[in-house]
Amino acid sequence: MFQNNCYYHGYVDGVQDSLAAMSTCSGLRGFVRTGNFTYGIDPVKSSATFQHFIYRMDEVRAKCGVTNADQKSYSYEYSHHFDQALQRKMPVELSSTYCIELFVVVENERYIFSKKKESNIIAQVINIVNLIDSMFKPLSVSVRLVGMEIWTTYNFIDINGDPSTVLDRFLEWKEATLEQRVQFDTAVLIAQGISGDVRGVSRIGTICSGHNSGALGVFPDDNVKQIASILAHELGHTVGMYHDKNSCSCGEEACIMAAVMKLNAVKFSDCSANHFKRLSLFGGTKCLKNVPVADSVFTAKTCGNGLVEDGEECDCGNIKQCKRNGCCHPVTCQWRKGAVCAFGECCRSCQFVAVGTPCRKAATECDLPEYCNGTSMYCQPDVYKQDGTYCNKNTSLCKDGVCYDYNEHCTALFGQGAKVAPQGCFTLVNTKGDRFGNCGFIDGYRKCDVKDAMCGRIQCVDINGMPMFKNQTSIVQTSFDKIMCWGVDHDFAVDKIDNGVVKDGARCGDKKVCIKRQCVNMSVLNFDCNEELKCSGRGVCNSKKHCHCNRGWSPPDCHNTGYGGSIDSGPKSVLTYWIEDDHMRRTIWITAGVGVPLIMAVVGTVVLMRFTGIFL
Repeated sequence: MFQNNCYYHGYVDGVQDSLAAMSTCSGLRGFVRTGNFTYGIDPVKSSATFQHFIYRMDEVRAKCGVTNADQKSYSYEYSHHFDQALQRKMPVELSSTYCIELFVVVENERYIFSKKKESNIIAQVINIVNLIDSMFKPLSVSVRLVGMEIWTTYNFIDINGDPSTVLDRFLEWKEATLEQRVQFDTAVLIAQGISGDVRGVSRIGTICSGHNSGALGVFPDDNVKQIASILAHELGHTVGMYHDKNSCSCGEEACIMAAVMKLNAVKFSDCSANHFKRLSLFGGTKCLKNVPVADSVFTAKTCGNGLVEDGEECDCGNIKQCKRNGCCHPVTCQWRKGAVCAFGECCRSCQFVAVGTPCRKAATECDLPEYCNGTSMYCQPDVYKQDGTYCNKNTSLCKDGVCYDYNEHCTALFGQGAKVAPQGCFTLVNTKGDRFGNCGFIDGYRKCDVKDAMCGRIQCVDINGMPMFKNQTSIVQTSFDKIMCWGVDHDFAVDKIDNGVVKDGARCGDKKVCIKRQCVNMSVLNFDCNEELKCSGRGVCNSKKHCHCNRGWSPPDCHNTGYGGSIDSGPKSVLTYWIEDDHMRRTIWITAGVGVPLIMAVVGTVVLMRFTGIFL
């Protein structure tokens, strides 16, 4: 048996920006970060008087397997998603809480190293996740352990070879086997040893991409603090973080996302926080917004762990959050008298807002609004018009809620009067396969086939004056058929958004559309909505292929009178309006519920700790 109710987070009393994470299962284990130093604490083995030793954690360095080329390739291939999100003006919910549901796999050599004691491995993994959770907490991200698998007989994949190859094998096994059995956001493989000097590797921005989401960490000893730092670094990559540059800062000498990992680092930099926000901006963290299932393999039910569990009506997660809201009782995790909610776009003053209150505007012609349903604190999930819906006066197609228009793209880059260049310009420039004209970046710039040229980099004409770009974007001019075609280069080292690439959904021919830099048949969008038949001619189909009815008509088929909307968006009110109030325009994760703090004297300071449910 193993204990699962002895893991705590906290801070040093009176010391700003301090951090602590501890396990009290069998003595004290963990770290305390105060000032520029991190101190570890561990029990003295075989001590009859429960002695512990406290030590300053040295700056041990380790190599990450994510290369500059990986970062550049990721930037190029996913930059169009970032830009589409900006077009939709999707809000970044900085005050929201995210939850990474983590599955951990321990390979056979690590099991043998641990003397085949499963209980020891389980205790170590839970401790590791507790430490990782404490590092992500300042970003309003919780890390929950939803499952664990130990390969006690043999390894189910070949772990020989370079770490990136081993990770690929693990991801293939995860897709074929693990994902069929367990629900989670991402999985990590903890290995005893991998050839080479790389201690960790992962894939950037893949946290909600399903099969591609995962990480590998090498754990050759019993230093859980170091492997926690490594896995925090690799999980950082999965949520969109790049390696820190010299200009990045976390208020410490060592930050978690340093290119050469510093294993005493416990804080993410300002750059890392911005990268995570950027991924959230284009919807790359949507899977982290669901409420975790509380009855998973590992249970640690207690008031104050941030999860609403059996017998609880509310729960906040940490002391500071509990002070921000008066809707939940801080000790019992029950609603205060008269309260029914504590946070969310559809909660105000501890009450649900009226049914039909708008909670998310339509950001573009291809987006759809959402409304509160009167029985939930959350806004309905974001939906938009079905991919393939005509827009922009039937000259463009909706894709992921965006209506792309070549002329608008040129105007955005080069100012009023600019418009799309002739197709010959696109062919001349984009078939070269250089930084000014290409159809993507895979081990180098990829030449466009002639048929795909309109899906490469944007080409414009009728430019009236030299535009000023805020970054180091370069402008290229190409002469074609007595006209001058204008395009832009892009420096990924300065800005991760590439505004010069043609976006998915662009029309590139008769019944043709650009998808991932290729001009393909519109049928790939799987548009099957006959609005006249399905929606009675009184609505459109949304991204879930349900009718979004016009005002005055009721879902699901817009046949009967009603308030409009869809079964996904929530009903419109009789008088639809938008409340221009900050409390309604952002998501606030504020609950209450503070357990009794655990107070410990460590290194001559008072460390305030409270229980944290890092597993489910």
